[in-house]
Amino acid sequence: MNCIKNFFLNALLFFGKLLGMQRSNKAKKDRILIVSTTGFGDTLWATPSIASIKSSYPNASLAVLTSPTGKKLLTNSPHIDDIFVLKPSLFNSLKLLVSLRKKRFETVLLFHSSQRLTLPLISLLGAKEIIGTKEMSKGFDKLLTKAFEKPDNVHEIKRRLELSSTLNLSEEIPQMEVYPSSSDNKTALSYLPEKVHGPIIVFHPGAKDLFKLWSIDCFAKLGNSLEKKLNAHIYITGCANEKKLTDDLCKKLPSAHDLCNLLSPLELASFFKHVDLVITADTGPMHLAFATNTKTLALFSPTNPKLCGPFNKNNVTVIQKKQTCLPCKRKKCKNAFCMLQISPDEVFHEALALLQTSSGAEIK
Repeated sequence: MNCIKNFFLNALLFFGKLLGMQRSNKAKKDRILIVSTTGFGDTLWATPSIASIKSSYPNASLAVLTSPTGKKLLTNSPHIDDIFVLKPSLFNSLKLLVSLRKKRFETVLLFHSSQRLTLPLISLLGAKEIIGTKEMSKGFDKLLTKAFEKPDNVHEIKRRLELSSTLNLSEEIPQMEVYPSSSDNKTALSYLPEKVHGPIIVFHPGAKDLFKLWSIDCFAKLGNSLEKKLNAHIYITGCANEKKLTDDLCKKLPSAHDLCNLLSPLELASFFKHVDLVITADTGPMHLAFATNTKTLALFSPTNPKLCGPFNKNNVTVIQKKQTCLPCKRKKCKNAFCMLQISPDEVFHEALALLQTSSGAEIK
């Protein structure tokens, strides 16, 4: 098996170098490709680097290879010239390869990829440099022309900025960005009342990984307290495959407004801009709330907020509890009882404090 893998790697290295030599005299400078073909959070973590690169090289052609979700988030960005989408099929990959090669990229920054064939595909573009992080290339590190050691205890935004620093950036832009359109804003506003007494608070109870979830009972108890004591208006958000979760919460909190699967990512971003607080576990929309500078109360236990929580934010409170299983079972976990260490009363008091003042991103 190792012999086949080594043969495959060596063949890719040979053809990649050959293609690069064939085009080295024709390739134009300042043609940069960012690769981030994962989900919600990973895409948003790339936006500070994208903005920094474009600020340092305003005349560069800057493209992004991303996932279908990533495209929805990056649409309207003034820093990106082209968006390419990687889809899980051989035909689409070959078609994508043809389109990418036409752009004659000189530099590729591999931020993150969930698909094993992403880097082999990129290696055939003939780029002079393919820069990435060791042990994050699905076993294809040899295809990187420059590989950085995987840093310890460094936020994922910072890791991407450090990779981007190889381009000698003139400035770092550490904040995540999204750019909802006027149409997105109009749709978001259509779900909000014109006049309201009391804070508007969003609950996002879902997450792709079950081990990150706070219980529906806890969300319901919290919602009842916020409604009774603050006259809060609760909105519940989620994607299509979180509908059962939001339905269960709505049954326990019938006064809440259910927006599950009604808003696109950019419409959700615009909606967040008009609310007073978002309460969520570690999931993609949490990062969207950070990117829109919305006050956010983030609930953590199995994951580390220093690596994937708020980054340079002053309007976020993180409640973090120690893992109860060592090592953490992560995706094998069916019931995140470590998250039950976070009580509805604790979240209520932190929500009250955050609504009253822009508290720092303090880990409790």
